[in-house]
Amino acid sequence: METLNSSGKNSSLTYKEKDLLIEKLNSGKVRWVDLEEKEKEKVVAYFAPKINYIVQRFMDRLPNSVERDDLISAATIGLLEGLRNFNPNHNTKIETYVDYRIRGAVLDELRRQDFFSRGFRKKIQIVEEIKEKYFQENEPSLEELQKLTGFDKKELIKILEASENTLWISIEELKTQFFQKERSSDSEPSSIIFKKELIEKLSQFIEELNDNEKLVLSLYYEEELTMKEVAKVLSLSEGRVSQIHKQAIQKLKKRLKKLIESV
Repeated sequence: METLNSSGKNSSLTYKEKDLLIEKLNSGKVRWVDLEEKEKEKVVAYFAPKINYIVQRFMDRLPNSVERDDLISAATIGLLEGLRNFNPNHNTKIETYVDYRIRGAVLDELRRQDFFSRGFRKKIQIVEEIKEKYFQENEPSLEELQKLTGFDKKELIKILEASENTLWISIEELKTQFFQKERSSDSEPSSIIFKKELIEKLSQFIEELNDNEKLVLSLYYEEELTMKEVAKVLSLSEGRVSQIHKQAIQKLKKRLKKLIESV
């Protein structure tokens, strides 16, 4: 999403322009509404790769029924709202705030679309309840789940993938909820306490995992590598990385769900 100025020339920011404009916005010397149209075009063009990157990370974990253009439109609105509403007095860089608003706008669009049907969500719930009831310690095989659910192998694979991806989306929701709460009360001690408690709880959950599980989750969720990229980094097969990931998710899912619901 690259814009053109009135002369038809590319409006991408040079390093010098980026430094000057972003520094001014971060310092509060100028506001978004104070910029000239050409300057606004250049700032939007600078943040365009962030939109594409965030949307693609979501698309990698969503069913084919979700339209990329819908998420791009939502993300663009989130960007513009972020630029308009940015307040440097909250001690947050504009890059961080814009990232939060883009992700929040994409999540809002996904909630609006309800991208998994009610029937499919019910199937996810059935599988999760069976795994929790009969397989608390070990990851069940597809054959075991087939016998207990009655679902065929192809359908089960889709359900298990969707279950993992909805957790990733839940983690994104947790991030945005935390950021929103922190900004809405960052002059209050309660915000500091909330942040400390959240970090401690997450750290506690993750520390209970084994080393391989912690490393895979770190590379996949924090570094945002794909499974294939994680496998390459760890010199393991993609199948083995997927297995480690599933084991870790099983252990974290129940606790993360309760944590998210309490926020």
